[in-house]
Amino acid sequence: MCPSVSGLFHGASRPRGPSMLEQVLFAACELGVFDLLAEAREPLDSAAVAAHLGASCHGTELLLDACVTLKLLRVDTRRGKAFYGNTELSSTYLTTASPTTQRNMLLYLARTTYHCWAHLAEAVREGRSQYLKAFGVPSEELFTAIYRSEDERLQFMRGLQDVWGVNGRSVLSAFDLSSFPVICDLGGCSGALAKECVSLYPGCRVTVFDIPEVVQTAKTHFPLPEGARIRFCEGDFFKDPLPEADLYILARILHDWTDEKCAHLLERVYRACKPGGGVLVVEGLLDADGRGPLTAQLWSLNMLVQTEGRERTPAQYCELLAAAGFGTVCCRRTRGLYHAVLATRGPPTPCSPRVLGIDRVAQSTESPSPRQAAQTRPEVHGFSSPPANVRSGGPVHPSGGPRCLCSIGPHPRVQQRFSPALLKASESRPLVRVSPLHVSSQAAFPSQGMTRLSDTRQPYAAREEFGLLQILRSRQTEVSDSVLNCGVFFFFLLEEDWQRETGF
Repeated sequence: MCPSVSGLFHGASRPRGPSMLEQVLFAACELGVFDLLAEAREPLDSAAVAAHLGASCHGTELLLDACVTLKLLRVDTRRGKAFYGNTELSSTYLTTASPTTQRNMLLYLARTTYHCWAHLAEAVREGRSQYLKAFGVPSEELFTAIYRSEDERLQFMRGLQDVWGVNGRSVLSAFDLSSFPVICDLGGCSGALAKECVSLYPGCRVTVFDIPEVVQTAKTHFPLPEGARIRFCEGDFFKDPLPEADLYILARILHDWTDEKCAHLLERVYRACKPGGGVLVVEGLLDADGRGPLTAQLWSLNMLVQTEGRERTPAQYCELLAAAGFGTVCCRRTRGLYHAVLATRGPPTPCSPRVLGIDRVAQSTESPSPRQAAQTRPEVHGFSSPPANVRSGGPVHPSGGPRCLCSIGPHPRVQQRFSPALLKASESRPLVRVSPLHVSSQAAFPSQGMTRLSDTRQPYAAREEFGLLQILRSRQTEVSDSVLNCGVFFFFLLEEDWQRETGF
């Protein structure tokens, strides 16, 4: 199932099987079923729906009943006759008038994406886009194929409007971007994300940079309100000079391209960045081993059939950003489909990039700035390569912690610094060692009476996720310099706290 569609079936009575479910949804959207029922003053029977749509009574009844089973429609029976109306789900996401509609993106998926997916086996064999087989359009120039006609370009741009209407605010508020007054959205399409940005940050101005055809379509079909603090600029971000900005946004851009082209683009962005400036990468994220979550895996297959790119792990984005020169990287998961990676241009460090951490956005709508994050959460320092005593394939911790990627014995520098009693205790409670792109994750479970190494009495809850360290709760805690300098973190957590925080 295409990931943009799968969320609509969350909680629905959904049998396992082929993609016929999506075709029910696509057909109902294309025929205008949900819009018709939204405009009707009362529920309609199948004959009335068929008459308004110019469709057969038999086919309409079958389609409506399938939508009921998928919880896209509700049905009331009066005197043996069924009357249909929208559910909250379809009213929210499938009607054109809804501010959170996804109808345009679903129509794009139906008319374009699913035609490419019909050639998934060929894409796997050949390792490339299937536009030539699906539409007879060569895909050597990627967006010449994607924007193969004016109608197709307009439908794609409307689809992105839908996407950022739902997901834009969460990715832009993952970090406090108010310290970046001038922002450039590279490949910003219709300006939908830019509109969310100026709404969220009243002090910023945004330049939308895209190819000339897209800019002209945006000006024609997506007019901006007067005084919107948004301007459009035409150009190719691989070739042309980039507009000056404090922050560059790459939203759903890097997943279209190979590592080589991503590296080239990020190097151009780095050179254009002012000192203290940065780049915000917005993408779906794979788990560290690439085997989840399913949504990101499906997106990655979609990149195979439609583009030349792929979805990536946070570690892979860190590698690309480090190679381009960015010195500090912070990755944050949102509660939506897309997540945010903020990289800033700063002085080089011995272990570039310096990873501030991966964490989930708190339930509060206020998010800490990168500077605040550095003050309330330890910087993840470490070794430029895995220490020699790191052993792959560590076991599950007996106290109930998550399965780890590595099992670690005490590091020599730790032995010099800390007491034999503490090191003996660590043998049964494995340490947590962090290097920039290598994380070993088993939590320490000391007794309540054990002396903590840091200067704080507040515990951490930590677990390994995405191949980097995720700090679930810092509680305004700082780790002492002695711990940071030896390249090792000890996370102290009572077992009942661990279970409450992580569910393990």
